[in-house]
Amino acid sequence: MNTVPKLHGFPNSPHEVIVAFIDAMNAWEISCVERARKLRGTDSTEALWGPFREELLSIHALYLTSRKRVYAEQVTFQKPPKYDSSKESVISSSIEGKTAVVQTRRVMLLGGGRYEYKLKLIDSFWKIDTVKRLVNDQWKPHIL
Repeated sequence: MNTVPKLHGFPNSPHEVIVAFIDAMNAWEISCVERARKLRGTDSTEALWGPFREELLSIHALYLTSRKRVYAEQVTFQKPPKYDSSKESVISSSIEGKTAVVQTRRVMLLGGGRYEYKLKLIDSFWKIDTVKRLVNDQWKPHIL
């Protein structure tokens, strides 16, 4: 059982953290697509990349462990969004000490399938450390 106290409304279970992260990334992707579309063909498009990156890094600071991640800081978004809680649901969750594993299933044409998020308990908060995707019956590292 998770005994971590709920702090300031932040999700306190690994399951809740994954859902909140997916929702935050979904909102960010939708916002990026809309802002980029409005400025398509103008000289202002380049000015958006800095704010897009800052917003992404603030989501990562809130939900991910702080460590170097290959490609994680690159601004990539798509339509339809890669992250969407209406298309990705938690199918299992377990906690062992200060480590948790949450498995999800994405129902999407591209990027669909099973994912496994590993979380660490850091200063009373569950933070996502890694994610893997099941490919040909093997868990392969995946980019957050």
